[in-house]
Amino acid sequence: MYQIREVVLYRGEDKRKRLVIEFVEPDQAILGEFLMTDAPMFAGGILQEIDAVILGERAKMIGSGNRCGWEIDADQAVINDLFADMGDDVPSMPTCTIETKKLAELVDIWLTKRKEYEGK
Repeated sequence: MYQIREVVLYRGEDKRKRLVIEFVEPDQAILGEFLMTDAPMFAGGILQEIDAVILGERAKMIGSGNRCGWEIDADQAVINDLFADMGDDVPSMPTCTIETKKLAELVDIWLTKRKEYEGK
């Protein structure tokens, strides 16, 4: 379904290592962008919000970040690429629908792995 791995990014003489998560299925590629770009932006608070939806404390969660938009209810989460409407010159990824509990699990896994990686 996905793999988490370290990549090396080069910019001139600068070299940085980063942890990435990549999904095998092309229709799930936007999940990787959501996890790497938008989920950490809220310092893990997004996981608390998703859990509130799962527990019925909130009916729905609608939002957007730097790369993705989302609409999440108790059963399913729809993650879309904010770049999709920017024209043919801007690469974008297809919208992905996933079970909300599975999304919460992925967010938790990613944030934990990222924290461990940064603590090395």
